[in-house]
Amino acid sequence: MMNENPDSARGISRRTKKIIFIAGLAVYIIGLYLLTFVNSMADNWAGTVSPICIIGGLITLFVSLLLKTESGENPGADT
Repeated sequence: MMNENPDSARGISRRTKKIIFIAGLAVYIIGLYLLTFVNSMADNWAGTVSPICIIGGLITLFVSLLLKTESGENPGADT
């Protein structure tokens, strides 16, 4: 009983795509900043949190570049 709406395959708006990109960039930059607090053995809290933030931010950046916009175009792809 799923209501299939043809508009659901449109994609996301450019504004939403920019917000996702900026959020990913912010998480990445926070991860780099937290990296300055890591000790030489990387056994403190920053040694655990900073790689998670860096990798999570990069994944979010790449996903935001691959998402399609409402117009169906994908500015991140060379097609």
